[in-house]
Amino acid sequence: MDDKTVKLVYQKKYRRDFTAIYTEIIYDDKNKTFELIYFYDSESGTLELKNGIKKIHRWEDEDEAQSGSYLNRRFTTVLLDGAANDSATEDRIINANLSYIKTLHVGERETALIGSAVKKIKAAR
Repeated sequence: MDDKTVKLVYQKKYRRDFTAIYTEIIYDDKNKTFELIYFYDSESGTLELKNGIKKIHRWEDEDEAQSGSYLNRRFTTVLLDGAANDSATEDRIINANLSYIKTLHVGERETALIGSAVKKIKAAR
């Protein structure tokens, strides 16, 4: 990355090998564009905006995880389900990340950049 690229990373860990919240924003200050906006919430899923394409993935519920096969019913693994397009999942992921970031007391420039990132996500399809 060059000196015109701003990279913000915020991470809340419950333990060394388990991340609860993860936010990554890469902003090209020269061109005034977001290269990447990524939000992760261990309870709701992931949200990514890259190259103008928004992808939302939510965690499966117990019934979805068991529905695939006999083996899945006996040895259930809950995974990130396919793409989700509902605004409720999107809002839960964003709100979880923003709630954590507020506890960090980030500076004005970072706060403005995060706010712009959220607006960009909401405007994307």
